[in-house]
Amino acid sequence: MLVGNITRYLNRYSPFLITFNRQNFLQVNCDINKIQCSKMNLNKSDYKVNVSKKKQYKLNIIVVSIDDKKEETLFDKIKDLVDKEKFVVYSVHQDVIGKTLSWMAGCRVLIVPISNGEILNSLCQTNINIFKEKGGEIVNLSSNDRSTLLEALSPYIPQNKEENLSNTYPNKSEEGYIYSEDGLSCFKSHKCIQDRLTNQGKVGLLFENCEDLQNTILPTETFVLKEFSDGIEFDIKTYLANLKTRYIGRNLVNLPNVSSSMNVLSGQPYPNGFAVIPDQQTAGEGRGGNRWISPPGCAMFSVQLHLEPGHGIGQTPSLLQHLVGLAAVHAIGSDLEVKLKWPNDIYYKNQVKLGGVVVNSTICGSNFILNIGCGLNLDNSRPTISVNQLLEESTRMQGGQQKIISREEYIARTFNNLEGMLDKFSSGLGHEVIQDYHKAWLHSGQRVKILKQKDNQDNTDKKDDIVVDGDEIEVTILGIDAYGYLKVEDDTGAQFSVHDDGNSFDMMNGLIMPKFS
Repeated sequence: MLVGNITRYLNRYSPFLITFNRQNFLQVNCDINKIQCSKMNLNKSDYKVNVSKKKQYKLNIIVVSIDDKKEETLFDKIKDLVDKEKFVVYSVHQDVIGKTLSWMAGCRVLIVPISNGEILNSLCQTNINIFKEKGGEIVNLSSNDRSTLLEALSPYIPQNKEENLSNTYPNKSEEGYIYSEDGLSCFKSHKCIQDRLTNQGKVGLLFENCEDLQNTILPTETFVLKEFSDGIEFDIKTYLANLKTRYIGRNLVNLPNVSSSMNVLSGQPYPNGFAVIPDQQTAGEGRGGNRWISPPGCAMFSVQLHLEPGHGIGQTPSLLQHLVGLAAVHAIGSDLEVKLKWPNDIYYKNQVKLGGVVVNSTICGSNFILNIGCGLNLDNSRPTISVNQLLEESTRMQGGQQKIISREEYIARTFNNLEGMLDKFSSGLGHEVIQDYHKAWLHSGQRVKILKQKDNQDNTDKKDDIVVDGDEIEVTILGIDAYGYLKVEDDTGAQFSVHDDGNSFDMMNGLIMPKFS
């Protein structure tokens, strides 16, 4: 009788969830087609049936704790800001993150507070990488002040609360500085300014003393550009004294505080080699959609390059991210053992990540338009360690003269190196650049395990050729191929290339989950 009544409810209200409320007595598993009751000898008074729409469970936001006491304040602030109708905030110690994967169930966002300068242990970092592979979002925080949290957590804050708080923490990034030898003068006409603001997207640039903008719709983040003058944090004179390029970095904008310098390059193209150099970023872009908040002392830039398909590096534009990393390593010099981790990270030895590169590409007319972002821990003590700290330690131990690199010198040298590499590719000497890359990277001869993915295009008639998800083989890394993909060899002598697939690999722990050919 009970089962018949339940079935009628299911037929009537499907797809709804039926729940039974009887304390300490009845255990029921329900779905649309199958009902199982642990006890059937019930009277009418023993059960109550509630019919309701399927429950919408809240998603978890987890704050990784290194020291519980240090993270209490941050945890309370985050819990106060996020949308309580959609999210529940938990604080989980890094040891727990490293020992189990159960915390991933229902977790939407993992917040890693790195402002205390401590490094997450390896087990915790490994499981965080797994979380990223599964599509989880990571938010790295270098500050817990309220305005920084607003920027980092904006997708998870109720709209009305964000609007109310925006008045308390107004945008302070309304002013920027411009240097141009040529190429940008055309933007000073009123029509081009309007085109820039209409099509640029997330960030708009205005020139000082521009007129008749009453009917122009300004983006939320808009900067008024002025000429460089003495007292600006970015020393344009030192930068130009070190810059030897013909076009890369010859037109630039310096922004004291911007969401992301990559946002400035979105929209219609700038002149080839145009650069954006921020002092600070509140929502910097990393690979795989990761967001990075950059503290003072980071050396950051975004630069736009126009490549001609079929000519020079335009034949293999996927190599560009490797070239930018190599240019940055050479800019630091040989006094430190700074290396490249495939595909786009900059490391001190194989121990500490110092920086990274991200590249976005589009096609405009007959050219590839590549927007490149690069960040380096140059002179900041947090979140890990910086290049200048390592240089100071090295010279102190050797008793030599103290050597540090200014941000202006480092960025100018990086642009010099990058343009020189592009010139080599244009002259047919790209192989020399690849040789230099292999000298600077961490992986020559490294043995790694590859988790293969099933290729639906395989010939299913040949069972030996079918790769089942989860198959694991061990290979030796040979180098990068002509496109920048990882070239490996298995124990049978077969060679193939491993394609970069977002964050789904962990080179430092010898594991890759690739697309492969």
